[in-house]
Amino acid sequence: MKALRLLKLTVFSFILIFPISVAAAPTPEYQPDEYFRGSVVKIKQESAPDESGIVLQMVDVSLKDASGTKIIQEVVNTVDKKTKRGPVKIGDDVVVIKVPDTVNGDQFYISDNYRLGNIALFAVLFFVVVLILGRWRGLTSIVGLIGGVAVLAGFIIPLIVRGYNPLLVVTTGSLVIICVSMFFAHGFNKSTALSVVSTGITLALASVLAYTAVHLTFLFGTGSEEAMFVSFGSTDSLDLRGILLAGIIIGTLGVLDDITTAQTAAVRELHDAKPNMTFAEMFGRVMRIGREHIASLVNTLVLAYAGASFPLFLLFYTSNAQPLWALVNSQQIAEELVRTLVGSTSLVLAVPISSAIAAYYYTKKPALDKK
Repeated sequence: MKALRLLKLTVFSFILIFPISVAAAPTPEYQPDEYFRGSVVKIKQESAPDESGIVLQMVDVSLKDASGTKIIQEVVNTVDKKTKRGPVKIGDDVVVIKVPDTVNGDQFYISDNYRLGNIALFAVLFFVVVLILGRWRGLTSIVGLIGGVAVLAGFIIPLIVRGYNPLLVVTTGSLVIICVSMFFAHGFNKSTALSVVSTGITLALASVLAYTAVHLTFLFGTGSEEAMFVSFGSTDSLDLRGILLAGIIIGTLGVLDDITTAQTAAVRELHDAKPNMTFAEMFGRVMRIGREHIASLVNTLVLAYAGASFPLFLLFYTSNAQPLWALVNSQQIAEELVRTLVGSTSLVLAVPISSAIAAYYYTKKPALDKK
């Protein structure tokens, strides 16, 4: 009996103590990889190519540690001809990744070349060209660009990551981007206001068209490698179909400004040249200009989308595993086709919409209100 009681007491104590001990037990903390910018100062060793042609370089890289102290660190660089990763040379700026390893010690690898400095040079060139040729209007357009990027990075992306409806968020954010970028770029005047109204109406139509097309074609937003990374990452609760819709709308928004502003400006110039034109005459004249705009838009948009997805098209073209119709029907190709068709259709619709709104205003308002 005493042994049975002792056994029961031991089991009961274990049941009580085990959860507490598990809760109190220290859990190993995950240490994320660290990234550093460094410069190659010495080539120490280079191995012979293996069977796959990969060469390993042992190099010394000058970089700053977490405390800001400059150190010389031995780093491994993988040279792979298939990925065009060539050997590094003394003086090359590189990105070093530190992989924590409590068993064998921290491992350092060269993950990429450092290229932000050269990118900054082209950014400066872009801004200088815009300011020289655009002058004051160029400066205001840059301000509008910065404002649009701020809305995208500070409003649209954070809310989508937090789980809000992507279509609702991107529609609201796009309206803000329209007002900020267009008014700063083209001035606070009635012509710009007409363009903003035209862009907003076209954007609403584009949202409806994109929503309908994505659902009718059974697209789920899984047609890209980036979407798969998002779905398996820390943001796995995101609505990938909604993100696909958001991308289509933002891509369309990028060109709408040009169309609506150009058509509104054409109406204004026609009115200044002949103020007594009727709505029908004004709309007919500006649509002749718009048809030329449409003709150039079709080629420009299709080639722009094709260029952005060119590696994907090459991959499928060289693949003989599936027939052509099956490739076109796949999620990857279908997404690009729907993106192109919806965006192009919306932009073409923007021509008559902006022309009609501007023509109505300039032919129906009193003469004193047109200045």
